[in-house]
Amino acid sequence: MRKIYFTLILIMGLKFLYAQDTTQLAGKMQFVFAQLNRNAISTGFLEERAFPLVSLTPFNGVLTDSNKVYLNALRATYFTQYSACMLSNNSMLPVDTINQRINQYLPATTAVPVAVHFGEFNSFKSYAATSNLVSIGADDVIHDVPNRTENPYLLRQLFTACPIKSEFENSNFSLVFKSNLFFTNTSLSVSALYIDFDD
Repeated sequence: MRKIYFTLILIMGLKFLYAQDTTQLAGKMQFVFAQLNRNAISTGFLEERAFPLVSLTPFNGVLTDSNKVYLNALRATYFTQYSACMLSNNSMLPVDTINQRINQYLPATTAVPVAVHFGEFNSFKSYAATSNLVSIGADDVIHDVPNRTENPYLLRQLFTACPIKSEFENSNFSLVFKSNLFFTNTSLSVSALYIDFDD
């Protein structure tokens, strides 16, 4: 009898579920950040403007226990940075292009490609609003403050890298770096790679 009641409650509850309209959320984000001078945002990417699947701040290239990267984490950092774009034209590749490039190498066998996402982004200084570097209006719109004493944005580095395959049948495999799996929002190019396997 409990199963029947539970099923009825579940069916009644499903009647009220619906997907979130992301166009409304995107429009709200555009509205909130529309008044900011984009010239002060040196990279064109503002972390607070993003749809944050993950915080970008921990992924600065220094390995810690909170920023170990698997393929889904790399995809999440990419999407988060991609959605942080404040420019009229996003210089980053669309997310589906990233997925297509990764998927062309799956299933990986003994030569496993490494995907690399690196770049730069800005974020608000922690005291930007309290030190009158920006103001937040009653309508939640963020405004620049005229004659402010300093730029309210920090410049941050972003780096994630991981093999596109995380489990291996045996210990005999190699890692390869494919140029079409290097994703960035900068004009920097990779000239050398140094890897510390901590062994």
